[in-house]
Amino acid sequence: MFPRGNLPAAVPEGVGHTFRVARREHPAKIKIKVKGPDFQMPSGKVILKKGAKTLTSGMLNNNNGVVVLKTKALALGKNKLTAIYKGDGYTTGSRDNVVVKVTR
Repeated sequence: MFPRGNLPAAVPEGVGHTFRVARREHPAKIKIKVKGPDFQMPSGKVILKKGAKTLTSGMLNNNNGVVVLKTKALALGKNKLTAIYKGDGYTTGSRDNVVVKVTR
């Protein structure tokens, strides 16, 4: 295990892309994969925010580093969100931006 101050960073993948949600009435499902350094599989919590407001959160699947987050209906048009990986005992946390486009 690494000393707490020297942990390698894990990076949310697929974040920064535009996701399309067909209808605003339905909850958005946003799939986020966190890639760890080397061959380490990250675990832990991912939070999805819009500005300072937390929309939803979930735990990574330990087998593949993926979480599918469901959030309430988003506004029509582009929604700029932030995915935050909190880190675990082997990797530090990180964050990245995602744009979710909602159409009618």
